[in-house]
Amino acid sequence: MRRWNPLLVFALLHGVAIGQTIGFYAMAPVLRDKPYIAERTRRTVRADGKSQWRTEDLVSVLMRDSAGRLREQIDAKENSDGTGVHLATVRVLDPVKMQQTDLNVVARTYVSFPIPPEVKNYQRHPVLDCPKLVAVQKARMTMGPVRYEDLGTNTLLGVAAMGCRVMRSGDAPTKSSVTEIWSSAELGITLSSVTRYEDGREEWDKVLNLRVEEPDAALFNVPPDYTDALAPPKRTNFNPNLDLLAESGSIEWHDGTATLVARGSSPMEDVAETVEKCLGVPVSSERPFQMFLGDLLDVTDPKFVAQHPEPDRRAFASKPAKVQVDFATNPDGSAADVEAVLKAVAVQVNQQQPYEFTVEKVVRTKFTMFVLVPTATHDEQGAVIHPVPYMETTVALRAQKAAISDLANQMSAQISAKTGYRFYCCESYVAGIPWGSVPMEYGPAEKPAREMLADLMETEGRAQSYMAACESRSREFCFINVKGKPIPAPPKTGVCRIPGYDPGK
Repeated sequence: MRRWNPLLVFALLHGVAIGQTIGFYAMAPVLRDKPYIAERTRRTVRADGKSQWRTEDLVSVLMRDSAGRLREQIDAKENSDGTGVHLATVRVLDPVKMQQTDLNVVARTYVSFPIPPEVKNYQRHPVLDCPKLVAVQKARMTMGPVRYEDLGTNTLLGVAAMGCRVMRSGDAPTKSSVTEIWSSAELGITLSSVTRYEDGREEWDKVLNLRVEEPDAALFNVPPDYTDALAPPKRTNFNPNLDLLAESGSIEWHDGTATLVARGSSPMEDVAETVEKCLGVPVSSERPFQMFLGDLLDVTDPKFVAQHPEPDRRAFASKPAKVQVDFATNPDGSAADVEAVLKAVAVQVNQQQPYEFTVEKVVRTKFTMFVLVPTATHDEQGAVIHPVPYMETTVALRAQKAAISDLANQMSAQISAKTGYRFYCCESYVAGIPWGSVPMEYGPAEKPAREMLADLMETEGRAQSYMAACESRSREFCFINVKGKPIPAPPKTGVCRIPGYDPGK
């Protein structure tokens, strides 16, 4: 639920995980009974833009236990130019619990994420199979931009190692490089990888010390004195209005029917989360602009008000609403008509809150997404207005190849310029890793932002819905956050609930 501001969560997670070098696919395929402890150094030598070369080293300890769990600990280190530090962090990838855990050693906090189940069955060769690549290269009888040379075998750090030279040619010195890799097939790890670019840059990734032994099992557990960084803090604000803002959502199945119940200050967001979790259907929500004081509850901490009585420093939330919709189900427990359910929800919310919602549908090849769209609100004087929904803002992008997150940022910048509200998109984590890092070719395109975001989500592949909102009475902080794919819902009976949130506790 909305316990944390999404951009705050992003900043927190970025601080927790900064500098980590392993993602959850590093544990695939899961290798059991192959334990090791490796001291590792990653070095980057590059120009700093002032015709000077700068060297950065990142030292870590990487280990695997007999269960296949991976752990990487990175030491704190100040950058050579004094621009900042790498935080001391720990990441644990657990294929037994299918969970990734990041530890912030300084703050003594942790964040845990589920690892997608498909990762466990992901098959790849854990080290570069150079003889096979060379054979394929010879069979093609042509030399492409990437060439391989088998360096044979050697002994490194007391274990047998296979060597491979990878030569990449490009149309610029920054793209041409030679990489020499030595790997242990037995342990499934790279012992040394050195890349030298034509322009003088170098990247090293070397194991300096290797012990083939079982690491301490306690190192793979969260220390008992660490706290969950995403857990709600203890209540310090005793404003009675907070007691009115409890959020919840559930679906209860009967014989051939089911009942959806949700409540909260932004009930459409609770409904979207409930339908996604309990029915496996992607549902996006867009929060209406909330500018009129008469529509809101003041939830500011009384202690803060006593010190800062200025009205523009107050915190507000929309007055709550509760919905209850009965609907027919298919034999497997799924909704016979999800769109009809959402439209019935919109009718009830429109009767209780001073906004108006409609239900839209966005269809793509890989998914169909329903969107709960606000079409009316009040201006600051309380007059009813019908602004163009901000996700229907027309966005134009030129033809380009860029990271999906960069395209999303360009989209949000145009929404900001045209609406006068500052939007941020899409600083989200999906399954513990940032969304939108992969590149894509896109454009030229001119279409509503909602349609464009659906294009980006379909290509990126890990999200099928989003949540968009502006803070109450604020034009400076609006966000669009993508959400992970809904897990296909199995046949349902009984009751399904989303995690409730009661700010009054």
